[in-house]
Amino acid sequence: MRLDGAAIGLGALVAIAICVPLAVLSQVISDYGNGDAAGIVVLFYFVVLAGLTVGGFVAGSRRPEAPLSHGILAAVLAYAVVQGIGLLVNLARGDDISVVAIVFNAGLAAAMGLLGGWLANWRATGPAHS
Repeated sequence: MRLDGAAIGLGALVAIAICVPLAVLSQVISDYGNGDAAGIVVLFYFVVLAGLTVGGFVAGSRRPEAPLSHGILAAVLAYAVVQGIGLLVNLARGDDISVVAIVFNAGLAAAMGLLGGWLANWRATGPAHS
């Protein structure tokens, strides 16, 4: 199997386009919500996970012979880019960095990319094609 950088990149860009505005809005709500916005922040977290799934789906759809690996790599690439920027911002602000949270969220991003790749595969070979 050969990896397709264009498919992975497109999936990552789609995920970033969905996730970044939501993550920024969630951060603003969290920073200025005085602790009253926890439910909304959790909702945004799940929507960001859905964005990573969409990115995995896009990458997996472009490479139907290897949708799972392309989906995972697209979501992890998107997460790495966004997390890298967030890490720099947190360091500049003097905020604490949680390596455990970063690793956990990277694994969750991979799982969401896997789900997106699986959905792409299911769409291509699912019940309608049986």
